[in-house]
Amino acid sequence: MDALISFIQRQNISIYRVNKELVIKALLLCRPSGRISISDALIWATALSSSPEQATIYTFDRRFPAEGVVLKNEKLT
Repeated sequence: MDALISFIQRQNISIYRVNKELVIKALLLCRPSGRISISDALIWATALSSSPEQATIYTFDRRFPAEGVVLKNEKLT
């Protein structure tokens, strides 16, 4: 994880349409718990970058990062 974060922090690396600081924060969520996957963390960062006022994510994963987003787990009909 540290190597990936160090790589992202390079000045010549840009992340398409996602705030770099949010990506780093998302990856740091994966480290301590081991419960949050890298893919979930990056989905979280992308949602916050695209709609910082009220990002909504539909998921059945109870471990999904909830900080700054609205999580919904209801069935769509």
